[in-house]
Amino acid sequence: MKRNKRLWILLAACAAVFAVTFAVSRIQEHVEAIRASGETVLSVPPESVTALSWKTEKGSFTFHREETWSYDGDGSFPVSEEAISARLEPFENLAAAFVIDEPESLADYGLKNPECTVTLETEDKTWEIRLGATSAIDEQRYFSIGDGKVYLALTDMRALYDAELPDLIQNDTVPALDNVTEIRISGRESFTVTRREDGPSFRETDVYYGEKDGRETPMDTELVENFLSDIRYLSLENYVTYNAGEEELAACGLIHPAVTAEITFSPEEGQTETFTVSVSRAPAAKEDGEEPAYFARVGRSGILYRISSGYGLRLTETGFDKLRHQEVFPADFSGIDRLDITLDGIDAVLSCLTEDGETETDPEGNRVFRFRGEAVDTAALESALSALTAESFTSESPAGKEELRFTATLTSGQSVTLTLYRRDGTTCLAAIDGTPLSLVPRPAAIALVEAIYAIVL
Repeated sequence: MKRNKRLWILLAACAAVFAVTFAVSRIQEHVEAIRASGETVLSVPPESVTALSWKTEKGSFTFHREETWSYDGDGSFPVSEEAISARLEPFENLAAAFVIDEPESLADYGLKNPECTVTLETEDKTWEIRLGATSAIDEQRYFSIGDGKVYLALTDMRALYDAELPDLIQNDTVPALDNVTEIRISGRESFTVTRREDGPSFRETDVYYGEKDGRETPMDTELVENFLSDIRYLSLENYVTYNAGEEELAACGLIHPAVTAEITFSPEEGQTETFTVSVSRAPAAKEDGEEPAYFARVGRSGILYRISSGYGLRLTETGFDKLRHQEVFPADFSGIDRLDITLDGIDAVLSCLTEDGETETDPEGNRVFRFRGEAVDTAALESALSALTAESFTSESPAGKEELRFTATLTSGQSVTLTLYRRDGTTCLAAIDGTPLSLVPRPAAIALVEAIYAIVL
């Protein structure tokens, strides 16, 4: 009995050794079937591809090319040639780190039910590329190309095919808008801003001039450049439709936009181009606390974009008075040689000119103004004058008492006169060379008067 038991134990041990030996030999065979590669296993020139499709858990997409790429799901969708090229590029020289010549089971590599299947078609051949799981050691991607082998990719292309439709659209682009020569604004109001070096201005920095109702006005260079900057940096990525019709235009307020800017510029010498963009606010009422929605459209493009409320608010509020100088006095204090002031029956002259007509300056190069022969500090006067800004622009005639007349003779020989008139308890009316310009806050006017009194009294 004991002998039989020992015999069975011996047979079982032999069987175990045989099983282990067989398994090791199979593993060895499997290991030997895996070989290092690094070679290109698929080479499909992107320009030869006539159709591209892929399928992932997010959905499937199919594109075909005639002269340009089209989306089979909607022929009106504007396909980004760049986006498609990026997804074809890996197959031009698809290299493998390792090759498994005789895989036992595609399921072991995630290729029976792949994460992504890409199909390429040329005029004479079709390839199906399956992207499977990643290796446990180095997390490189397994893939197959339909030749019965399994490959380990040198580079993982899986993320390229997680794209959704917005990732594949050919969005409109905003040019750099270099060397702008003209801006034509229409919408709530219409006017033109022209760039030139010889306009009617007392400021050397003025290069933009606005024309409205037959009158030309110097515009604030910084404000105009800020407006152009807002357009340059518009984010045209969040599209709401790519095939806008009457209904979509109406919903975005773009049938009659709040503002349309037609910008003429010269990207290179001798070249002239025009870029047009319209911006508006959605007419639909919003819930309390919800930001209003703003939208943009380039030219007659069928794509409508939602833009940030910051850009939208600034652009839709663009107007002639928003781009002109807000400072009432139309010259730089640094360019003044003489001031003739009439204030409450007092006439005073401040001048920085010497008897021989030269400009007197201090060691730092600042102009030295004198009143009745004595040097005076004009810092408070300069500050109050620059702080005198328009509350609103107006053409109403002055009806109140003249409170201040301030005539500046400039280095250029020109002169300009600022007059302030009493209007009410909160505002004064400012006129330049006798022409009404704007209403100014009364506290700012009083600050200017007090700065003058501090010098002449």
